[in-house]
Amino acid sequence: GEEDGGGGASSSSSGAQRKPQKPGRRTVDEIKAAYGRDTTKVKSVMAENMNKLAERGEKLSQIQDKTQQLEDDAMDFMTMAKKLAEREKNKKWYEF
Repeated sequence: GEEDGGGGASSSSSGAQRKPQKPGRRTVDEIKAAYGRDTTKVKSVMAENMNKLAERGEKLSQIQDKTQQLEDDAMDFMTMAKKLAEREKNKKWYEF
């Protein structure tokens, strides 16, 4: 009699508890609930990151274009300065 009562008490207390799940057997919803991940939030963050990455690419492209223009302008200036220096080098003091 006491064995059944003792066994019944232990089984009723374990019945109130949830059964431990085997590893790897959780559903997607259970995992999301456990880690608090909201897929819509994750998707919006990813979309925002992709937009920022595209903007960064555009800015880098603009900087590259400006750098190329600056390099071209510097070459033009150097050529002009060399021509001017060559022309002025051959002038006499009284030609100024």
